[in-house]
Amino acid sequence: MAVYFANKIAAPGTGNASPTLLAWSQHATDRRGGVNGSPMVAVAFESGAVGVYTEEGEPLDSKSNIIAQGDRGSIPTEITWHPTLPLLAIGWKNGKVSFWSVTDRRLNEDGTVHEGQEVSVMQWSLDGARLITGDTNGKVAVWKVDSRNRPVHVIQYQEKNARVTHVVVPPRADAEACGAAEAAGNVGDNVASTYFYYAISSGGRGVVCRGDDVGTSAHLYEIETEAVAMLHYDGAMHLVTVSLNSMLYIHEVAQEGNWTCQSQVKLPSEGATKVVWATPGTLAVCNEKDPSCAVRMFNLTNGVNYALTPPQHRDGGRDPSGRRLTCAAYNAGTAVLACGQKDGHVTMFRFLGLPQSTKPGEEEPAPEDAWQTMAGVDV
Repeated sequence: MAVYFANKIAAPGTGNASPTLLAWSQHATDRRGGVNGSPMVAVAFESGAVGVYTEEGEPLDSKSNIIAQGDRGSIPTEITWHPTLPLLAIGWKNGKVSFWSVTDRRLNEDGTVHEGQEVSVMQWSLDGARLITGDTNGKVAVWKVDSRNRPVHVIQYQEKNARVTHVVVPPRADAEACGAAEAAGNVGDNVASTYFYYAISSGGRGVVCRGDDVGTSAHLYEIETEAVAMLHYDGAMHLVTVSLNSMLYIHEVAQEGNWTCQSQVKLPSEGATKVVWATPGTLAVCNEKDPSCAVRMFNLTNGVNYALTPPQHRDGGRDPSGRRLTCAAYNAGTAVLACGQKDGHVTMFRFLGLPQSTKPGEEEPAPEDAWQTMAGVDV
């Protein structure tokens, strides 16, 4: 039986500001890697302050409980931890990019690359060698970390009349199999170490592009409206995008190197759709406007689609619309899919898998039978 603990963040110095962003350090989700110590969570507040806390909710440093004060004249828009180091990257509304290291407890930043433009996306490469950032004016930048944990600008791209909405970094082998290395012209010393995909919104349409850290970029394909979600299907070398008008697209690379649409599905509700990977090859999709209050599951391997519906509240007096799902997250280690509801309730489903065989005369189990509904929690 799973036991969950709720620890309140002790956040002195933030006033009554509400939290707006949070990010767990990578080793918080991988208990096998104890090199970097205990799990940490970074929290940004609407006041502009940023703090780092232990899993018990206490400030990491009792002498300096806030790593960035709320009097900077700007607010954080993105926060993300380095995949292997205790190093936090912060993007700001005024265009600054900051690095904060647990080792030296100092905030190092650059304010020139995205100057005056809101940082809209941040994503580390899988090995942590590069950080990719994008802003609301169409600029995409690549960074590295120097020996003093400072951000060092590597290269940048400028998309005209555009806003950067998403960035994903595939495994290097997948990118090379899709022809990214050849397109980058990797000759001699001009060898890219990181390839990535990014989405921009331009003229009401979504455009998916490819880039690297040596100066090569290209537009790959367009979708009808801007993207609200973009994921990479590792191993299958597919890109999954969901548009503002709730079309789910799956694109793949043809032999000649062009990206083609393999399939597209109309989702039941338009708007800010949330999409995460659940079991390998299966997408979990939810939308606050979906009156069914269900998380839609799409198995890209066998094409089977189904829905998981949270149980009814025991308190029948609650507003039924409060059951609508606003977010989802999957923990591969425990095989648990957590779905946050509008009313603050969190419903959890555990993947158990389908029985290997059925008795003669019995019906084949439905795909949703592979999931067990667990006890939920209120936050």
